[in-house]
Amino acid sequence: MKKVGKYFVSVVVFCVLLRTVPIWWCQRYAEDFYNPTFKSCKMMADGTAEQIEKMTPKSFDTGSQLFNGEWLFGSNTMAALGNAQMALKYPDYREIALKRMRVCFDNLLSDEVQAFDISEWNGSNAIENLDNDENDHAAYLGYFNLPLSLYNHIRTNLVKVDEKDKYQL
Repeated sequence: MKKVGKYFVSVVVFCVLLRTVPIWWCQRYAEDFYNPTFKSCKMMADGTAEQIEKMTPKSFDTGSQLFNGEWLFGSNTMAALGNAQMALKYPDYREIALKRMRVCFDNLLSDEVQAFDISEWNGSNAIENLDNDENDHAAYLGYFNLPLSLYNHIRTNLVKVDEKDKYQL
């Protein structure tokens, strides 16, 4: 009978811990992300930049080259968008954010990232065939355009840079 009692107490303690510890653990920094501060945003931007620098199609193991390529594309697109938001919200951080956006754009234009789109469109490259391609590439070009447009808005209207770089329209 004592064994059953110990087992019961162990199960109750386990259930209580299972119910409370994960909630406590996950909400430790939640307030910073629901009401972001520069510190929490910079922490996330720095972590993302570090991951983007070392990311390759082999970073993802979905079992599909297409999905691996899409994840690589999406990760760089979202990182660029996050940096655009940082540049818009924190003027003192703009130069760093714009530099990080350019790293993402370089990645997005790399053969490694474009490979998934090219393979889906039988060798048609969305960037090289902007004016004469019969293929759609709408998702690829549309998602790439989101951070690119923000980048151009920030550089033209907020930073007031006169000279154009290779990503400025």
